[in-house]
Amino acid sequence: FTAEDVSSQNQVKASVQRKIRQSIADE
Repeated sequence: FTAEDVSSQNQVKASVQRKIRQSIADE
């Protein structure tokens, strides 16, 4: 992996976690 690939993956994981937390909070 290149540094850019890792950073982009981290951003995706962060955004997914945010959506999951929001969906849980909505329930």
